[in-house]
Amino acid sequence: MKKLLLSVLALTLLIPMTASTRPGSRSGFARTSAKFSENDNYERACIDEFGPRARAADWREVKDLFRRHPSMQDFIIDTGLDTRPESALILNSGEKWGPRHTAFIIQMRDHTPSMRGEGVIEDIGNRLFELKIRNDNRKPVLCQVPMGDDNTHEGDRHDGDHHDGDHHDGDHHDGDHHDGDHHDGNDVQTHMTVPPMGVRATEPTPPPPPREPRLLSTARQYREFVHLNDKCKLEFGPDARIADWTDIKRMVNSRRDLERFVETNEMRPGDNERLVYFNGQYKSPRDRHFFVVFNHNGNTPNGVTPIDSIHNHRLDAAAVMHMRARVLCFVP
Repeated sequence: MKKLLLSVLALTLLIPMTASTRPGSRSGFARTSAKFSENDNYERACIDEFGPRARAADWREVKDLFRRHPSMQDFIIDTGLDTRPESALILNSGEKWGPRHTAFIIQMRDHTPSMRGEGVIEDIGNRLFELKIRNDNRKPVLCQVPMGDDNTHEGDRHDGDHHDGDHHDGDHHDGDHHDGDHHDGNDVQTHMTVPPMGVRATEPTPPPPPREPRLLSTARQYREFVHLNDKCKLEFGPDARIADWTDIKRMVNSRRDLERFVETNEMRPGDNERLVYFNGQYKSPRDRHFFVVFNHNGNTPNGVTPIDSIHNHRLDAAAVMHMRARVLCFVP
């Protein structure tokens, strides 16, 4: 018996604990494990780590969560902002850069005010969290992970609540076996719903297959300086966001992809431009806003200087100072 107990103890120490939780599964927010600079693509960082429905988080969304859950406990646990580094790169009203072209960050202060001159823009919860601007950052990116992507905790999952440790050979007593109490497997009761006579049993409807992400244009045109992410959410739901040029390059690969993209978005002469982000930014350092233009014959229009292009300049990415156009949205 002593040897048996020692063996069981040894096996217990060798078996790893499995209690991992996907970040963001409770609050809808997560922080990337890798660090990035303010010049990197926040959207791409979130998508690469948390899947195609993830996107860069916005300070307004954090404030909205605080209004609903002032303790912010799930948010703190999911993002790890209570551990070093206690900050992360974040958008503010869809913008990456603040005054003096400095990047926005969120920092947990735990009610301890920052010193003067540290670039505090706003705070919530009496200095529980601060929105700041700071140069030369290399930090994780705060992401929004749609609720319901993965709410399952590995440590909470049980296959039918079956526990091998509850089975004890030593509990079997030959003297307790009675022929009159012996049950064949046929005595096990099962619960089945039997349809009435004349009514055919119907098979349960299988769930619809997951829908692929789409690139869709807003119905209305907007000026380049409005909160473009809000316009996408307004028309296509809370998970929608403005499309990035990297989304277009990833999703419009073949000639058929291009034809479908142009047809779906009704891109034709006079309505062939869409406002987009470029590498996670909505405007260039020269204060020009990014857009994509469809060139039917592959000839870039006069006055447009492409930053990047695909399909032999049938689609060009460019930037302009003043613009009114429809917004291209990424709809998961």
